[in-house]
Amino acid sequence: MLATGFWISRKFGEPSFEQVLYHLQFGSEGLLDTDTGLLKSFIRYCIIFPTIPAGLVYFYERFITSLSITGSDVTLNSSKKLLTGLRQKSWVSIYKLSLFTFKAKLPLTLLVISAIFLLSKVTFWSYLLNSNESKFIEDNYIAPVSITHKGKKKNLVLIYVESLENTYSNKKIFGEDLLDSINKKTVNAITFKNYRQTSGTGWTMAGIVSTQCGIPLKSIFLIDENRQGEKVKTYLGKAVCLGDILNEYGYRNIFMGGASLSFAGKGKFFEEHAYSERYGVEEWKALGEKTFNGWGLYDDTLFSKAKIKVSELEKNNKPYNLNILTVDTHHPEGHISQTCKQKGVTEFTGIVKCTSDMLADFIHYMSMNGYLENTNIVIFGDHLAMVNSVYPKLLKEENRTVYNKFIISNTPSKNREDIHSFSMFPTILYSLGFRFKDNRLGLGTSGFGELNNSFQLDTMSEKDLESSLSRPSKKYLELW
Repeated sequence: MLATGFWISRKFGEPSFEQVLYHLQFGSEGLLDTDTGLLKSFIRYCIIFPTIPAGLVYFYERFITSLSITGSDVTLNSSKKLLTGLRQKSWVSIYKLSLFTFKAKLPLTLLVISAIFLLSKVTFWSYLLNSNESKFIEDNYIAPVSITHKGKKKNLVLIYVESLENTYSNKKIFGEDLLDSINKKTVNAITFKNYRQTSGTGWTMAGIVSTQCGIPLKSIFLIDENRQGEKVKTYLGKAVCLGDILNEYGYRNIFMGGASLSFAGKGKFFEEHAYSERYGVEEWKALGEKTFNGWGLYDDTLFSKAKIKVSELEKNNKPYNLNILTVDTHHPEGHISQTCKQKGVTEFTGIVKCTSDMLADFIHYMSMNGYLENTNIVIFGDHLAMVNSVYPKLLKEENRTVYNKFIISNTPSKNREDIHSFSMFPTILYSLGFRFKDNRLGLGTSGFGELNNSFQLDTMSEKDLESSLSRPSKKYLELW
């Protein structure tokens, strides 16, 4: 437990207890398909390494308990010759203290200390403090109903880039803009300067759900006693999300990712919310791909596949929504594709720069083929970076924000700079020509169009927002 606490801190920083519960519920099916390096690290540091001190303690306890004392005499039953004649009171004191410690106090003490330490590394105590029910979601959630559309239907390419944040562009920290190529290619794109991460949005599936459904991702593992130990049959089945709305308006929804669809319930979410085509590592293998990293398909191959898919979709008259999820910049070390190797990439900063080049190249491909005339490209970091090779540098930035770009023809005006991922749901729909009451959907308010101030989640303090979102909610359970 102590080793696991240190390992979690080293590999993930400080994940939320909700995140841990969520992956216990939805992550097990695809666990063996995740980064093998991460699994090996867990086995090495959390299973093998702890056996060393445990073994030493065990043999010392055996040694102590094999001693017998008569008065002040101390003899070792199995090696009487070794200790014959030792009648010093200090030995007796050491014996009695050791016996008392190992047999009476040490096991329970270590158990309590290690449990407290491990739980503190997954913010359990904050979770416990926020265990009272809240009506925050019930009072502020706007169901996506009475949605209308104006004008020609525009296509959407939504790209989630693993752990991409704006800090990588900070020249004072990295000595250069690691995202220079994509920033230059999107100089006329819209960026919300303060795209902040909050409770229920800080890992990949949470980033996807929050930007497509306007709600946080919370585990129902412990708060719904009727479903403990039972696999959830639907994934937010009562929530109306981006794919549902676009499908209703005749869009073809496609998801393309490098990693397994089974991990963290990803495939279940996209299937439940009207994505008719879904590609993950198993599907790529079935299609003949043979080169993979620990998580799945490398990003260079993924973008090549995406270009082919876009060209195919553009030949049809049906509007489409293509989601792309990358993996190469995944913590802790990242993954170097063949394209990046040819550029001489050997470290994490090089992977970030190479990913930027791939994004710029994909946008260039869309532009050169005339696809941007009727297609919006939206680029999000799925969440802030977790503990990786350059994490100490990232922590030098006081205001870490999630990377975002809206590449839109007939660019609408922003109504603010501060935004959370819940508001990206209505913002995306607004950019596609959809309209809805008060520019609000889910817990979010569109970043385009008129700003309705009746409820503006993005103006709340982070402390109040975290507290409100992390508490159990009956309304949230209803969405499942």
